[in-house]
Amino acid sequence: MFRNATPEKAISFVESTVALCCCWPLPPTASKSRILRFKVLRFVLFFNSFLLLVPLLYAIYVYREDSVMFCKAVSLALAVVQIPLHSSFCFSQYDRYK
Repeated sequence: MFRNATPEKAISFVESTVALCCCWPLPPTASKSRILRFKVLRFVLFFNSFLLLVPLLYAIYVYREDSVMFCKAVSLALAVVQIPLHSSFCFSQYDRYK
């Protein structure tokens, strides 16, 4: 896959990996509708991660006696907590990345 890596391929790879957390800034020539769509998608991602955290916290409470299920729920909850933390860092640094 990376036999003939070029800077353009590296940039497109990084852009595709951060696309789900909306960390890649839009180009300065982006239209207003594209900026609005980006902000809505960013809000949906942020809100979705918080909604996913609620059942995971409930699972941690329910399975606190079963060590295997408890560890699974805790590890998933920690992964889900990372999404809003990473996204909020990217939101605050958005102008700098641009």
